[in-house]
Amino acid sequence: MPATIPTQGPANRAPAAQASAGPYQHPTGRDPVVDLIRAACLCVVVVMHTMMAGVTVEDDGLHVFKALQGQPWFVPVSWVVQVMPLFFLAGGVASVTQWRRARSKGAKPGDYVRSRLHRLVFPALVAFLALGAGLCAATLAGVPVETLAEVGRLMGLPLWFLGVYLGTSVLVPVMVRAHEAAPARTMLLLVSAAAAVDLVSATYQVPALGFANLAFVWLAMQQAGFWYADGWFQSRTAAQLRFGAAASIAALLFVTVTGTYSADMLANLNPPNITLLLVGAAQTFLLAAAGPKLRAVSRNRYVRTAVTAIGGRAMTIYLWHIPVLVIISALGLAAGLAWPEPHSVLWWFTRIFWIAAVAAALLPVTGWFGRYERPRKAMVTARPEPMTALRAVVVTAAAIGGIAVVLVDGYTLGSTAIGATALALALAASGFCFRRQHS
Repeated sequence: MPATIPTQGPANRAPAAQASAGPYQHPTGRDPVVDLIRAACLCVVVVMHTMMAGVTVEDDGLHVFKALQGQPWFVPVSWVVQVMPLFFLAGGVASVTQWRRARSKGAKPGDYVRSRLHRLVFPALVAFLALGAGLCAATLAGVPVETLAEVGRLMGLPLWFLGVYLGTSVLVPVMVRAHEAAPARTMLLLVSAAAAVDLVSATYQVPALGFANLAFVWLAMQQAGFWYADGWFQSRTAAQLRFGAAASIAALLFVTVTGTYSADMLANLNPPNITLLLVGAAQTFLLAAAGPKLRAVSRNRYVRTAVTAIGGRAMTIYLWHIPVLVIISALGLAAGLAWPEPHSVLWWFTRIFWIAAVAAALLPVTGWFGRYERPRKAMVTARPEPMTALRAVVVTAAAIGGIAVVLVDGYTLGSTAIGATALALALAASGFCFRRQHS
């Protein structure tokens, strides 16, 4: 969905650090730079996941593994392709703008939560049902259970983003209130909490504790998006932005060179840790510095058309690019195609065709399933039950729980059925109608 920059108003207070400088003045309407960055980040994710998919054919069938994992040369590359902080930054920009606009028209927090649930959960439910049907067909066709389990696990891995993004999205009214009341303190608390989780997890050797940073790290990047929407970064001088980026990168170098954290930024994603906040800080400073040039790029009509097309189906692309990759691999296996040895010269040469094939296959898939990404107003009950805080917590927990089942177990007949049921119940409890109503 398009990111926008709000007009400064009573409800859109600037960060406290800039209060003495007077209110910020921003252009109204969409922010083409944030739209461009979000689309570019999604393209990077799709390309990287496609590149990471190594396929081998052995006597017992098809095997898929992370082809670039463990390659020494990939470590510095991971600093460039780790774009998840930018995703949550862009989400923060879009969400604070949408919530403030809705709030100015009288919307309640529950209304916003309901809209986010419908926007994110419905396309996931459709994907679960379609992939569940595909698993049934593959099982009936005699595909080995082990192969289905392997590809199902691969297809389920990206779902972590959907669960976390849903959680941060429904918290927007609460987090915006905290930001408007005390922006610096809110950011400091989130960053401190993330650092504390890292410290306790490492000190007491409790790796599972690190998953608490799925909240603290990504909520902090969402807060950075609020600051960006308020114009804090754009109001810095070019020298200040360069210094901020350099300081963030220097700190990142220090904590990785000293061995405190891994230098592989993809490894630092699971669970997330403080290095991703340093990556996000550097990216945000650089984004603000490059804003004028990126704005000029975004004016190109071909770029604008591509950004609009990708932005309107972003969640569909994210949900379906791995299943599409798996389907293409299966079709290649059925056709008897020879798979080059991973990392061989032929393997690298064929990567461009591999990426092009996945992109081409995504076009009809997103064209078909993309229509479910924006549920029509007629699919919401005319007078839904009020979305109280308790109801919002319950339906969000049900939706995230359904996603988590498939994430942990992969796409299997059982996990997909459980996940789809949880998503359907969450939607129904939030006032969603599964068939259009006629006025």
